[in-house]
Amino acid sequence: MSDNEKAQKLDRQLELIKQQGIDPKREFWSAIESRVNRSKRYQRTGKSFWYGAIAASIAITTFMAGWQLSVLQAPENPVTGYYLLAERMNAEQQVQLHGMRVGYETAGYSQINGNTEEQLTQLALARQEITESLRETSGDPNLLELLRWVNEQELKLLNQSYTLTQSVQEI
Repeated sequence: MSDNEKAQKLDRQLELIKQQGIDPKREFWSAIESRVNRSKRYQRTGKSFWYGAIAASIAITTFMAGWQLSVLQAPENPVTGYYLLAERMNAEQQVQLHGMRVGYETAGYSQINGNTEEQLTQLALARQEITESLRETSGDPNLLELLRWVNEQELKLLNQSYTLTQSVQEI
């Protein structure tokens, strides 16, 4: 079938429809109009739901923020410079200890003394207690000096435990 034949067939069908006329058996416009109006009502209801949900979430957020602010209290002792310095010293100490351990173990050394870890743990606890004391007090330079000394002892102990291992291996 060529395009020309298809076009002629379509024209004949259009003529037949025009002659017979298109009359629906019942009135559709009222049904269409009622469905359009019904969907508009649902849209308004949906929007009002979201507006209500947004308003409720704002109210809840405001309430929770106010409650948190009322529960939070200002600390009795503000953080001092000594405490901040102690925290920085402790962080650097941890990095240095880790570096020493990795360095010795990479070089093939191992700890020979079994109670070294226990002593290191005791020094670490002492470091924590001194730091806590610095946080609770207004700041005492003697505590800061004590913290420096504890850190130094910890490094010496770790160094000695690995040094002893080296000398035993050399013999």
